[in-house]
Amino acid sequence: MTLIRWFSGLLFLALAASSWGASADAQRELVFLTWSEYMDPELIERFEEDHGVRVRMVYFEGDDHRNDLLILSDTKGYDVVMVDDLLVLTYARRGWLAPLSEEEMPNLRHVDPKWNKAYDGTKGYGVPAFWGTFGIAYREDLVPESIESWRQLFEPADALRGKIVMIRQQWDLIATALKALGYSVNSTDAAELAEAESLLMKQKPFVGSYGYISLSEES
Repeated sequence: MTLIRWFSGLLFLALAASSWGASADAQRELVFLTWSEYMDPELIERFEEDHGVRVRMVYFEGDDHRNDLLILSDTKGYDVVMVDDLLVLTYARRGWLAPLSEEEMPNLRHVDPKWNKAYDGTKGYGVPAFWGTFGIAYREDLVPESIESWRQLFEPADALRGKIVMIRQQWDLIATALKALGYSVNSTDAAELAEAESLLMKQKPFVGSYGYISLSEES
């Protein structure tokens, strides 16, 4: 298995607006809306023991799924939400997040200040929790040529038709196409975005599915 990494991202923990003001005594269960496989079960167990509260994990499969869950419930029923960096401000503007008090979170001193400043508008509504990269993973014994660029992902060998899995998240899909074209992944230029759309459509026959996969050392 070969993995090529290129992009980085940041995930925030945010307090859902519906839980704001709930007392510790009244709130015996903490509902955490998050990605699967992100939190160490032992960490959750330790938190439950230390604070005398049960944590119920609710998992979403992507940004759209998380948005649907919050919209359908009117954000009620969730206490803590794992939010992608670009969406913290959007959620806050919609009233989905409660403001956080830094005075009540002394452990913030352990977070490097650069992460709090990484995205405008996130401070006060989310706490940086994870950062990481994503890229291209492939089986060297099944892919006919070495993959060394994003362009190859969009112009694959015909033998790979219908055998590529692309990430479902729209931001990252567009970013990969922009990267393959040599543009900034943060481009807002209409012509460049149109080219990215065209490249994604051209690649579509080679894509077996848009989703997420879990990889291990045995993959």
